[in-house]
Amino acid sequence: FISKYKIPTGILSCDHKLFELPPTDIASYTNYSHYGDGSIQNYTGKRMTDLYRQAYVVCAIMNGLNGAATFYKDHNCPDGANYDATWNHFREEKEQGCKTVH
Repeated sequence: FISKYKIPTGILSCDHKLFELPPTDIASYTNYSHYGDGSIQNYTGKRMTDLYRQAYVVCAIMNGLNGAATFYKDHNCPDGANYDATWNHFREEKEQGCKTVH
């Protein structure tokens, strides 16, 4: 589930990590999507095309956000920047003890 509200406000800071990208084969072993309203969509049969499309979009958006953040850091962080692509919203939320919507 990707939402503009899930993107950290400090993503363009020099210290913030880049997004951890999902595995390139995520659609081959995930057969569901979580939505912002808490619903879950399971994919089978013909719906698998939708799953592959959504996996592509998630990967493309996260890669694009990392590209934008990298460009910003390259041009605005003279003392160095954090380019570690290890920030994962869901893992961070779990570690901070926040309630997640399923």
